[in-house]
Amino acid sequence: MGEIDYSKDNGDNNIQQVIGWYICTFVPVIFLGLRFWIRIKRFGKLLLDDYLLMVAWSGMVVDLGIQHNMWKNGMGNPHATFHDILIPAGSSVYIISLWMVKLSLAVFYRRVASRTKLQTLYNILIAFLIATLCAVVGAIVFACFPVSRKYTTDPKKKCPPSVDQGLYWLMVLTNIFTDTLILALPWSIIATLRMPLRQKLGLGGVFALGIIVIIASIVRAVLSHRNETMLTCTVSMAETAIAIIATCLPAIRTLVMRDPSTFARSGEGLQPSGPSEDYELRRAKMKNKNGVSTNDSDEELVLGGTAATKD
Repeated sequence: MGEIDYSKDNGDNNIQQVIGWYICTFVPVIFLGLRFWIRIKRFGKLLLDDYLLMVAWSGMVVDLGIQHNMWKNGMGNPHATFHDILIPAGSSVYIISLWMVKLSLAVFYRRVASRTKLQTLYNILIAFLIATLCAVVGAIVFACFPVSRKYTTDPKKKCPPSVDQGLYWLMVLTNIFTDTLILALPWSIIATLRMPLRQKLGLGGVFALGIIVIIASIVRAVLSHRNETMLTCTVSMAETAIAIIATCLPAIRTLVMRDPSTFARSGEGLQPSGPSEDYELRRAKMKNKNGVSTNDSDEELVLGGTAATKD
């Protein structure tokens, strides 16, 4: 019947990729745990961007379940068929997870830029991310509705190829464009910091890890265009995992920082502080009687108390 004979090597390769899915799903837990521990230790609570990351990781778990189900039903076989809902459900969860990470970063940028002109820019970014999230997920669900039209053999009921092509480009372009915005925006904050150039570059390098996410987005787009389902799923999981890890690194960076005693920040946004003022005294001013920071922002987590903005 012209069936493809899948070799043992191909089967082993598929199993290795499935193992990779699990690794990509659970490695970010380490970084999320460190981030949440630092946040609670410093501020006594989690903030909105932390909860958004929780949603993003939860989406990875759901996506893992969907992909594992598809693999068990023969994902490695190009002739395999799945329940109509699995593919759009997996695509929707993937997009939601990624956009939760983007929104987490945007909320973080907005808080760090409090009481500056940049805050309006970040408000616009948040609104744009929410709009694109609704547009992409809506297109996935309703562009070819009901979903069974994608898989029917009846040419009168089947969705035209142009629908899939349009959806493909919508997902690819919005994902890469928003990733680029998220990558570029931290520099507008870093440029205003009063710190040595070497430290600015080091801090910028942490945020620049987002370049890896953009590369993963491009690789995924190429694999998806070539209908390489297994590899597309693997890169999708890696892309989301890297995005979550990169988002956690600025906070985790404070664990390895040295000499955070030159500058401080005030309770509302980053502000200049005299270099001669004792660091522990400045920190005490920002804490309540229980020893918890009274500032809800995590500028201190990212900068470790090492910088202030320019006047």
